[in-house]
Amino acid sequence: MRTQRRASREAVHVCCPGPGVALCDMTDRTDPTAMETPATGTRVMSLQQAPAVGTWEVIDHASCAGNGRLKALTRGETAPLGELCGDRVPWQLSHLAPSVAADHYGAGRLP
Repeated sequence: MRTQRRASREAVHVCCPGPGVALCDMTDRTDPTAMETPATGTRVMSLQQAPAVGTWEVIDHASCAGNGRLKALTRGETAPLGELCGDRVPWQLSHLAPSVAADHYGAGRLP
């Protein structure tokens, strides 16, 4: 059994040594140029660029059978006109689809 000392100088018995891994602040590794990921529920109109990769849904277009249609859009891709009516329609981000590379950006090389 080892003995460690606290800042108050009293001895504390430790049965298992610590992992020996230096703690680091992960915010030091955050890319300052990275764009903030939009939340689900973000809305764009047709002919505007999608701010995030994910599944987008036509919403608030009850007058058309295309209401509720889903489409996968990448970041920067232009949201299309309604597929059935050809009108400008609102799109809402329903599911984010982050990439594996984005999850590991700046944290080393992927295998």
